[in-house]
Amino acid sequence: MNRYQQGFNLISLMVGMTLSLISIMAMLTLYKNLVINAAIATQDARQDGQVASARLTLQRELQSAGYGMSPVLNTDLVLLKSSTLSTNTLSGQQITLPSNERGNALLWRYEANSGAVCRGILSIGGSLFMLATNSCSGSLTSRTWTSTPLIAASAAGLNDLANFSSAVDGAAFSLEYENCWPYQKDDRPLSSHLTATLVTNLTNSTTGSVTYSDANQTAVCLPNFPRP
Repeated sequence: MNRYQQGFNLISLMVGMTLSLISIMAMLTLYKNLVINAAIATQDARQDGQVASARLTLQRELQSAGYGMSPVLNTDLVLLKSSTLSTNTLSGQQITLPSNERGNALLWRYEANSGAVCRGILSIGGSLFMLATNSCSGSLTSRTWTSTPLIAASAAGLNDLANFSSAVDGAAFSLEYENCWPYQKDDRPLSSHLTATLVTNLTNSTTGSVTYSDANQTAVCLPNFPRP
């Protein structure tokens, strides 16, 4: 009685190795996609958090514009367009307020216990910066400013993972008279005050471009600048 040998031949081994390689490649591709998606989600969340934090900072600081003084529009509150910051010197073209024309730098002054305080905010290069100065006498446009970033355009090292647009519009601010509550919604009638609006733009891999321009979120009512 003839007995045949049992086992794998060369063709069976090659087929098995091919299937194993295909499975390994599929698993590696899946793992790579998971890592990339996690990194993109982290970047999206970081930008969203920065925008939310910047809104709160902007609202808190801007509402003090003109406080403790008799503010003069276009002198104690100034909007600039095409602004740049070089060696702590801010340059740009002043926009006459009120105006729906957008600018990328907003400067203001108010009185505190220690005296006059000058602050500003600058949108440039897709980022948002808070401006401060030690000297507050004279024109706001002739000050030496130090900058602190509030919103970064994108995180270093993620540029190869997603094509993020500028986090902040290059012409991000506009100031017009609108009916608003200076601090929060209450039972009093609406009154007309100068209102500052910040526009930011975020892009991620899943939702595309998202513009944050809703007045309930980005518009700041300035209580010390009522309509004349």
